[in-house]
Amino acid sequence: EAHLKMAQSEIHETSLLIDHDDPIPEKNTSSFSKVVLTLVMLSTVAIAGVRMNSTPSLQTSFDESDIIDVDIQGMYDNYDSMKKYPFLGTGESFLVEPHRISTLSISSPISSATYSWSVGKTLKNSLKTSDLSEEVESYDNMESIEVLRTKTGSYSIVLTETINNVITRTSTFTLYCKYVRRELRSLTKEHRIDYLKAASTLWKVSTKKGREELGYSNKYRDINSLAIIHNDLAANVICDHLHGTSGYMFLNGHVALNNMLEQSLQEIDPSVSLPYWDYSQEKNECDSSLDMNDCVFSIWDSELFSSDFFGSKGDKGQIADGYWANVQVPVLNDDFFEASMIDGHYREHSYAGCYGQDDTFGEEGNGGCDSVQRDRFKQTGGNDEFLKFADKHVANSYNMLRSPWNMNGNGHVTRSGDMCGMKNDEQWPDCMSIISQQEKYNTFQDWILNVQFSPHGSTHLFIGGAFGECSETYPKLNSFLSEPTYTRLISKSADMMKNMYWYEYITCPSREGCGVDTQCSCECPSIASFDEDTVTHEDLENDPAYQYLFTYLSEDMKKEVQALSSSNKYKLLSTVCDSSVMLGDMLASSSVLDVSFFNIHAEVERMWQRKALSGTMTDLTWYYPDGFSADNPACPSSTPGYKLVWMDYEFNKKEVTDSGGDKFDSTQLRNDEFLTYLTPSTLEYAENMPYVYDKFTWDTCNVPSKYENYDTSLMDSNAWIEPQSLDWINNL
Repeated sequence: EAHLKMAQSEIHETSLLIDHDDPIPEKNTSSFSKVVLTLVMLSTVAIAGVRMNSTPSLQTSFDESDIIDVDIQGMYDNYDSMKKYPFLGTGESFLVEPHRISTLSISSPISSATYSWSVGKTLKNSLKTSDLSEEVESYDNMESIEVLRTKTGSYSIVLTETINNVITRTSTFTLYCKYVRRELRSLTKEHRIDYLKAASTLWKVSTKKGREELGYSNKYRDINSLAIIHNDLAANVICDHLHGTSGYMFLNGHVALNNMLEQSLQEIDPSVSLPYWDYSQEKNECDSSLDMNDCVFSIWDSELFSSDFFGSKGDKGQIADGYWANVQVPVLNDDFFEASMIDGHYREHSYAGCYGQDDTFGEEGNGGCDSVQRDRFKQTGGNDEFLKFADKHVANSYNMLRSPWNMNGNGHVTRSGDMCGMKNDEQWPDCMSIISQQEKYNTFQDWILNVQFSPHGSTHLFIGGAFGECSETYPKLNSFLSEPTYTRLISKSADMMKNMYWYEYITCPSREGCGVDTQCSCECPSIASFDEDTVTHEDLENDPAYQYLFTYLSEDMKKEVQALSSSNKYKLLSTVCDSSVMLGDMLASSSVLDVSFFNIHAEVERMWQRKALSGTMTDLTWYYPDGFSADNPACPSSTPGYKLVWMDYEFNKKEVTDSGGDKFDSTQLRNDEFLTYLTPSTLEYAENMPYVYDKFTWDTCNVPSKYENYDTSLMDSNAWIEPQSLDWINNL
């Protein structure tokens, strides 16, 4: 009894506010048929349960260390699969979801026993005191309680068993309140519609209107305010901050955008979370009945590309129906910035570059933004007709929020089934692509540089596509190129345009250089003086654009092209240089404007978490990239000390100042720090991240017999980190 009173006293001193006035979605109010315990998040976080023993003199038939077994039941029944998270696999912790009722029940109650529950702030509090009032709620003589809370966080439940007025067992459990991200198609119809309605609001309601007229907080951002961040980072003229060989920030940057979107959704409907898209399902469903190309193209017939989900592809490339029918690509003008409430430094300047970064350079852990780097991002290049501003927002020649090399002037978000005259049916990720990724790459840096290409990249290629003048000019190459070489050039046409623009082998009309009704093209200035009838082999082979073209070819393909006549070599080069390539938005830096972007990248994070929880990741260190120096600096975003200064996100953890201000600033997180937050085996993840994934299986995958040791988690069935192997759990 003395132990229990002491524990209850400690709980009372650090308890939870029970706020019955906190708003709940109206649709849930009819579910209150029993006692409902409404728990509000602490401004603190707890990990792992504390066992409270009964008094030493107690004589019972139970061992004093016995935990009272408790079951949890919610709207979805797959909570056991989440025990792969070490902090949920201790046997002394539970997961509940915000705004959804969960029932905690004694598994095998003793008929002669009574049970009481005390709910309060965890006893193992390593963070600062909450600014919420300190109370504890107790419920006596109840074998089950219903729990509903409205904010994420964690706290403790002390459960006491009493027989004949003698305390026989007392157990303490940690209760984590986190959102659960599920596969989009596994949601109930009601929850799917809730998500789609909330998500589509970001395309329809500006930041300004949402905050000033609809009562959303400053956490609400419209889609344009997120799209401009990705557009700036991915299409910056100095370097791509998110992708390619400098794309070490691929995971961090895309998770940050996903989390900011989810935070905005929850301003509209606090019950929703961001679903992931297991895109291996599409390939598996048609593999057995169709050949590869027909199978891939049939993905457009998937239920996800219907009005019930992402909307279908229209005849002119627009989204034809559903919640995103005919959504527009914004033009970067004053109205855009006013509506999206982009002000301060970012009103005039790019989200890429060195703003807000440390000045150090070159050492492991530094941000890579010394005076040399800062000067790089202030310079301009090109001539009067072609200005590239490294520190300005990115737009294309129509002043639309698109890549400057993307000659797509269509005012709608576009998707295409074409790839410059070919049917876009070559690539889609399957189970083997995921297995290969997880098996081959065992360090963070190897894993992150490769996952962006496969299995992730082909989804962008398929949904976006490429069309325009190239659909007429590229097919003519088939008259003198072999099928493999021809197919290779078409499949890489988008990459070639992007990289040749960066290296200034091609120039494109300046921003606002093209009218709405005009079709513009880029060109290679170096071949402007060439003539098909008089150009020589030497002219072409000395041309830098021609030389760069060879970097995309295999050795056999290079020999084939070298053997062409000078006339055909010129036709090939002029086709690559001068054809207008219009990219569907998912294949370009404007991909955030297509809603499927976020579900695709949630799946990448799920793959990352599976790998990180497998115990096969031999090195999680974020090193300074190899092969760079002060004279040849790496893209600053690829360095471990680069800060995500644009990330406006509220984690679970809030350190409250004496004046009540929030000291925890997401904009000051370095890359290496944020990666620790995103690694699900860490204390930082358990404390700070407000969501988990529902499972780590790819259920439609039929793994080939040569992978017989692999289960549907697409890794060795024994490859899981055990909670007891982690010092931070053992030390609690």
